[in-house]
This record gives sequence, C-alpha cells and structure tokens, in this order.
Amino acid sequence: QVRSCIEQLNEFIHQGEDLDYFITQQTFFISAKSRDEYEERSSEIKNQLLKRCGASLPATSIVAQSPAGSMDVVLELICTKASTEKKVSYKSHSGINYTVVEHKDYKAVHCAGLMGTADDSITQASERAFKLALEILSQEKLSIDNIIRQWNYIEDIAIVEDVENAQQNYQDFNDVRAFYYDQGNFKFGYPAATGIGQNTGGVIIGFIALSESDNISVTPIMNPGQVDAHKYSEQVLEGSSLEKCTPKFERAKLVSIGSRNYIYVSGTASILGEQTMHVGDVEKQTLTTIENIKRLFSEENQDKLGLKFDVS
Repeated sequence: QVRSCIEQLNEFIHQGEDLDYFITQQTFFISAKSRDEYEERSSEIKNQLLKRCGASLPATSIVAQSPAGSMDVVLELICTKASTEKKVSYKSHSGINYTVVEHKDYKAVHCAGLMGTADDSITQASERAFKLALEILSQEKLSIDNIIRQWNYIEDIAIVEDVENAQQNYQDFNDVRAFYYDQGNFKFGYPAATGIGQNTGGVIIGFIALSESDNISVTPIMNPGQVDAHKYSEQVLEGSSLEKCTPKFERAKLVSIGSRNYIYVSGTASILGEQTMHVGDVEKQTLTTIENIKRLFSEENQDKLGLKFDVS
C-alpha cells in the first residue's frame, strides 16, 4: 500500500512529460496499535521515500490514525503548481525535512513531522516539537508569529482516567503551546489549527509559516456561534492543573495575497458557545460541525468582520 501511494504520488506530480506540481507537505495516515509497530512502519515508509525522493523529500508527517475500511495507509498531499515565478527548495534540520516556496516578495515554509521520542511524556514531546519548530523558523529568518496554519496530532488526546490527579493530554499540549506562543505577539491573530487524536506517537506537529509582505494581509476569522478557543473559561478545560492554558488558535484565517484569497479553516467540532453539543450522536455532531463551517463564511459574518471574500 505504501508503494502504491508513492507510485500514485509520482504519477500525480508528473501528469504531463514535465513536472506539473511540487509537493510541499505530505501526511501518511497509518494503522499502528503500539509504539513499536508505529516505529517499524514509519521506518519502512521513510526508507521508501528516501529511495524515491532522495534529498528532495518534502515536509512529511506519519500519523498513527487508522484509515477507514481495509486500508492500512492513506496519503494526504499539499501541493503547489510548478511555475517559473516560484522556487521550491527541499531542506532539512536535525533530521526534519521541510519545504520552502519562494515567490517574488515573500516565502512560505511548510514543516511536518516535529515530534519527541518514544520515551517522552506528552509535555516533553510537545516541548521537543516546538523547539524544533523555533529552530527551523529561525533558520528561515522567521518567527513563531509567522505560522498561519498548524496541525497537532496528540496521542489519546482527550482521555483522562483520573480527573482529580491526572492531566488531559490535550491540556498538557495546550500548556506547552501557550508557553511558546507567549514568545511572540501574534499581531495578526493565532494560527488556524487542528488538534486531533492519534493512537500512538506522542505528539506530532506540522505547520505553514508565511513571511510578511506589503502584498499580503492576514486576518483572523471569528465564528459568531462559538467563543474563541483562546478565550474559553476554565470550566471547559480538563485536567488537574491549577493554571490551565486555553487552546491558542483562531477559528479560521484569511490570507490575502494580492487579489487572491486563501482561507485556512481550523479543526472544527460540534461546539456552540464553548460547550460540546450532541455528545454520543455522531450524525448530529457532524451536522453541527458543518453548520459551524458555513457560519464562518456567511455573508453576515463577513459583514460583521468588515471582510469580503468569495467562497463559491
């Protein structure tokens, strides 16, 4: 299945005789029931990628999140069209591959696979991941403020076996994220972000960072039906910590580059206000989630925020 994914990947970027697309970021979702199985399968995927890509390996995450049906692996791609107006470079730092797309007056950095070791706690893995992120951003003359979209995969994200004496893994991650985000000012709002569970692997982070330019504007998009996640009250934060940090992300981010608009939607759940709705009913939760996404893009919300973008 891994070989099939890579063969399809190769056919996709070479649709004609020439290169049609550059892969900037890729995520393999694999079935893995234990950390040993995850490490073994990850190693196999990385070896096959190195044989195929060599030094031109894009930013890559391998996430222990079992695909549906009988599949053991699926591949998600973020790509950019090949063009003489942009330069795509594949780089690495401390064993982490990342992609830089340079345009005339700005650049985008795609990074993935930032994680800890098998022996790390969630807090330790989160710290390792963020330290690597800061190092790569610094190497590219950027800072944590430049992140516009982030993906956070967290082992057993919401499980708390003993609420009185144990911390929720997601809360541990949020506390570390808040510490590192406090080092920036985020004048254009926090990143759009997704925090979702994985079966094993500790913590894995990926992101897109964008340099500033006179031709670029970045605007947070609030959801009128939801409290901003970074303004949640302590009552909805899980765990035993006395000072629990809120999740630092925006509901969506609008990135305007010249006349082009790009909207990055955060991981969106069946939350109204700050409360989870329809617990245990996946159908109603899905419908609520869809309504939340539609509410982000509604003309009423655009008017309220003083924005105008086409999502047709």
